[in-house]
Amino acid sequence: MNDTKSKIINSYLVLGAQKGYDNISLSEIATYTGIKKASIFSHFKSYEEIKTESVNFLISTLRELNKKSINIPINNNHKIILELSLNSFLNTLISEPVIYLICMIEQKRTYNKEFKKLSDDIVFMIYSRLEVAFDLMGYSENADIYSNILTSSVNEILSNYSATFSTTYREDIFEKKIYEEYKKQALEDFSFLFDDFLLMIKK
Repeated sequence: MNDTKSKIINSYLVLGAQKGYDNISLSEIATYTGIKKASIFSHFKSYEEIKTESVNFLISTLRELNKKSINIPINNNHKIILELSLNSFLNTLISEPVIYLICMIEQKRTYNKEFKKLSDDIVFMIYSRLEVAFDLMGYSENADIYSNILTSSVNEILSNYSATFSTTYREDIFEKKIYEEYKKQALEDFSFLFDDFLLMIKK
């Protein structure tokens, strides 16, 4: 992807996160990119293609993050294993591309198949980390079942926080410390969730 094309995609993602992805014009994208409006069509056939390639960029970024190894030290404390697994996932959410992704999902954008891929990939990232955790805990036989049960609960917690986070970004008052606070609170909620879940599976 050439430099100007990358800048156009970045402009679309930044403006959309701040203003809403339904409220951006080609003129605004051109101004933010620092090019003439007509120049956009040297890189994209249509406005729809900008949207589609932007979503595809987020998907590929998320998948690359998901390929990173999850280094969890051997530990007899099952709750710590679970928390480390989800903490590795939350750390990936600090990157800017995934911040745009959260804003996009919170705005309930309907990108047909592309948008569904984004949602599915986030769920898969959570699931894969939980599955690794349950394997390390010695629950290999039931790792798939346990991971599926917890994934929906974890995703619900993340959704609850993404609404507030997206609003702060769109109001242009976003600071990284706000996101760190979001992550900290999510981990606290995970902690309570894991306590209850571990008690359940040990019965």
